[in-house]
Amino acid sequence: MSTDTIQVNRKTADRILDAADKLFGQLGYDGVSMNAVAMEAEVNKASVFYHYGNKDQLFERVLENYFAAHRNMIEGTDYHNGSLRERFHTMVDAYLNFMVDNNRYPGLLQGLLHSSANYISFMQRSIGPFIDWTKEALKDLDLDEGYLAPRHFYVTLSAAILNYFTYTPALEAFWDKSPQSPEALEERREHLHFVVDSLVDGLLNRVKQPSAHKPD
Repeated sequence: MSTDTIQVNRKTADRILDAADKLFGQLGYDGVSMNAVAMEAEVNKASVFYHYGNKDQLFERVLENYFAAHRNMIEGTDYHNGSLRERFHTMVDAYLNFMVDNNRYPGLLQGLLHSSANYISFMQRSIGPFIDWTKEALKDLDLDEGYLAPRHFYVTLSAAILNYFTYTPALEAFWDKSPQSPEALEERREHLHFVVDSLVDGLLNRVKQPSAHKPD
């Protein structure tokens, strides 16, 4: 196979993958057919099957790309240094930046939850590293169980970021600017820092009390 043919094949495969990424994010797993991917990528359906085998393999390739990006983000983020507040700021900033660069991902996750296919294990691979990071950030406070456990902080902060991008089409009618404009995203970042500061202040106050692990 010539170098030119290899390059053409690679470009075709990339175009198909981008089309699948877009459609799966918009329509979910069940709403996408191989024919729809072919039309979006402007290739024939046989080419889609040639490069990716079947719909499951294509979908899993899309997911794998996001998980690889997740891993790169976590490995490239220095969240071990600084105060608890600074560490949470670092992680929130990294996660927000990831969503800005991968704004189809929230829709893809939503689709996974309602898919007829069982991709829970893939979601767990995505969630696991962030729960581990949260545990690492809070390890000195000995909060393994109860309403202050790391798992709750992960859900609270990740939802605050994910839902912003998931709800963007509906939010636009109520915003004075595009929710994904640089100005709106910086505003969102400041709000997330405020949320983190409030959570950290409340957390540090509660762990000083004997009843810290019990709700009022």
